[in-house]
Amino acid sequence: MDDIIWIDNGGTKYKLEKEPNGRLKSLGQGGQAKVYLATVLGGKRQVAIKRYTSDVDNTKKQHIARLCSINPIMKPNGTIDDRYVLPETIIQDFREGFAYVMQYVPLKKHGFLTVKNKHLFSKLNTSPAALLRVLINISEVFNILHWGKHKQSGVLAYKDLNEENVFVNPNTGDIRLIDNDNLGAANQGNIKGTFGYMAPEIIDGKKPDIWSDQFSLAVLLFKGLLVGTHPFYGANAEELCKTGIKENGLDVYANRYEKSALNKWMLSDPVFIFHPKDLRNRLEKCRDSELRSNANTRKTYWELLPDEVKNAFIKTFTQGLEQKTTRTQTSAWVKIFNQWYAELIPCKCNELNFANTCCYKCGKTIEKKTIPKLHTSQKKIATLATTIVNGIQCNALTSKKIDLVNGQTISGSDFGNEFKKYDIKAMVVYKDTKKCFCLKNIGTQSWYVRDINKNVIELTTGKLFNLSIVGRNVAFVKGILQVKVL
Repeated sequence: MDDIIWIDNGGTKYKLEKEPNGRLKSLGQGGQAKVYLATVLGGKRQVAIKRYTSDVDNTKKQHIARLCSINPIMKPNGTIDDRYVLPETIIQDFREGFAYVMQYVPLKKHGFLTVKNKHLFSKLNTSPAALLRVLINISEVFNILHWGKHKQSGVLAYKDLNEENVFVNPNTGDIRLIDNDNLGAANQGNIKGTFGYMAPEIIDGKKPDIWSDQFSLAVLLFKGLLVGTHPFYGANAEELCKTGIKENGLDVYANRYEKSALNKWMLSDPVFIFHPKDLRNRLEKCRDSELRSNANTRKTYWELLPDEVKNAFIKTFTQGLEQKTTRTQTSAWVKIFNQWYAELIPCKCNELNFANTCCYKCGKTIEKKTIPKLHTSQKKIATLATTIVNGIQCNALTSKKIDLVNGQTISGSDFGNEFKKYDIKAMVVYKDTKKCFCLKNIGTQSWYVRDINKNVIELTTGKLFNLSIVGRNVAFVKGILQVKVL
């Protein structure tokens, strides 16, 4: 059987791969499209090609072309962010429909799993450090979409965030965001989202934006990774549905009547299942025996969360229902999860664990250690920033002070736009062995300090800068950005 060759708008040819029986090798399909595996002709690179059917209008093709123009998405330090799988180029016109090329990521081969029904927080063999890296990565990718500058496109909204679009590696904490056709400018397009993840205003007919993304993200974090049930599917919601609610989410099992009823309820009287005052929607009050029997388990997971995490959910699922700008933002989630990561406690087997639990690897009891507060002399750092332009040293940034808290992360943008391009990442950590707070280098950019003999020492990734010595300087970028402990 002859090879099938498709050509993109730039003239590159792609050979579609086949199964032993001669059929095209399919990677998946949805209601409007099929995805095929292909190889660049004359090379070894494999790609995925998504072909839409004939009933897709030209507006969709124009949207995909815009997405091709913003690919790749860049990190704040100017490096390519490979956590997104985006359209790369469009295949030349077919008689019916159209297709586009995107990166092929063999997800299973590289240990990636869909978030759907995984609930990593409940898995005894999941590394707490990997889980926190998953949470940080998910928050970061949406923070970059919402607040980054994507060539000429500006702010981007995802519009259909749900647990089937996010793949995670539970061993490393890496993630991949797939099926990004819906990505685009806020308040544009007709995308509604996925049932169970839509914000109230979207159900009410409004256009999706970054604030509806914030709601969907909170549902994903709550249901898919941390607590394991939907934040609004409890006893009060059950009263609206004649057949009860299944534990893995009404979005999976509901019929049209139930979806319509719950959508109506989300606009009239939604109550967060862990609302601090309104107890009507608590799981233990459900008629459904499966939900009721799991109430204590879900409550246990909820109570294990740090107060900062619980408060972020409460704000989004109470006040944020009607006032969308009060929802916990992606940037806040990044800080919250970084702080939680900083509070993990090392076991004697060197694995990081949650406090007051047993080590996920060796089973030994992990006791919580009391971390003191930062002393006055450790609370602030000041920039002594200069840049070199054409060989002439210029004062480019007015000296500014940054207040520090335990678990806080600092990046180049905190010191000014001039330093966004540098991979400056620091985290405030408490070093128990030294009984002091330090800045930990968690970026790829080396730092430089002088020892007591005025010799320059390089601090590579993972190294610490002691904050207890007032007046000490560290160069985050050699010859350009210095920071002094006040």
